[in-house]
Amino acid sequence: MALDKLPVRETRLFVLKQFPVNGKAVKRLAQAAYAWLEANKQTVNALNVFPVPDGDTGTNMSLTMKSAMEEIKTVPEDKADEMLNALAQGALMGARGNSGVILSQIWRGFARSVQGKPSLSAQDLAAAFVSARDTAYKGVVRPVEGTILTVIKDMAAAAEEGAKVGEDPITMLRRVLQASKDSVQHTPELLPILKQAGVVDSGGKGLSLLMEGMMRWVDGHQTHTAEAGAQPLAAMNLENAVEAVEEGQDYEVVVDFRPHTELDLAKFYGELEKMGTSIQVGEGDGMYRMHIHVPTDKRDAPLNYITT
Repeated sequence: MALDKLPVRETRLFVLKQFPVNGKAVKRLAQAAYAWLEANKQTVNALNVFPVPDGDTGTNMSLTMKSAMEEIKTVPEDKADEMLNALAQGALMGARGNSGVILSQIWRGFARSVQGKPSLSAQDLAAAFVSARDTAYKGVVRPVEGTILTVIKDMAAAAEEGAKVGEDPITMLRRVLQASKDSVQHTPELLPILKQAGVVDSGGKGLSLLMEGMMRWVDGHQTHTAEAGAQPLAAMNLENAVEAVEEGQDYEVVVDFRPHTELDLAKFYGELEKMGTSIQVGEGDGMYRMHIHVPTDKRDAPLNYITT
């Protein structure tokens, strides 16, 4: 039967099972991921208790993805590597908050892994997930388990296992999605503040929703109406969670910069740790986006350090 005679779901499954993933497939998957996250961002916001219970993780991740979607609008659809490069750069330029910077580095890891590849096999995808994991961890000064970092780590492990047993791309992505869901459910066991508040990690949930959006598109399901069951902030046990928040997070500072010489990341991290906490550094095409939480008396210190 010709592809144009198949229903939408069967067409997508056939193409993704039988052929490597090209730029067009990457674009459609990313668009579906963004749509599903945008539809469910309030669910993610309601889970947000770490590192600060300010209820904006879903919004930050969605805005980060929105910037990525703008960047890929005019990219030719024949090359997966060029599409992922644009997606990663757009995510970095629009990265908001802790979760947005980390998400941008997950996409950066994907892009770096597939350079020179117009289409991606299952083996390529597995390597890309591993690179995404490594890049995300590298961008955080003090990685905390039970967060989005743990979830991308478990997703990478699932992708490697899928490649090892010879799965096709779509079967592998289903495995990765399930791993993300399982990992999110396990986050309260790794991060006590989540258990105290009775929630799972918000950034991890956001990442899992992105993966779920992709698979909903593959299966021909809608991606623009929120799932049921979002938990309102008022239903959460925030009292203990707020007490557990690290002090000195009065201001969130984000600075974009291009270093004049090669950046000594270890030294850079060391200086930032003297100023504040919740430090992430995203990188792409020679530009860096630095994120940090600082006390009031040090709100100008990060910018002064970077510009001297």
